[in-house]
Amino acid sequence: MYSNNNKLKERPIIPFLKCFVEHIWTEGEVKVIMVIRNQSNKIASTYAQVSRTNIKASQNDFEKYVYKYIKKNDEYMDYAL
Repeated sequence: MYSNNNKLKERPIIPFLKCFVEHIWTEGEVKVIMVIRNQSNKIASTYAQVSRTNIKASQNDFEKYVYKYIKKNDEYMDYAL
């Protein structure tokens, strides 16, 4: 949730980590664990989150979503970058 873009902030994780460093973990160096999900799981999970309010949700709708998501986020989905 904190790492995804949303309507209010581009990357909510940044202010969260800043607050974490300044107020919670005030001693020592902060280490961040980054979890990178499998691309297909990421796409399916994202679709599942938005499709629960979509009355037209179907296999065909999912396939269209996947196609558009991959086309739109080609650099974002290329973990080698």
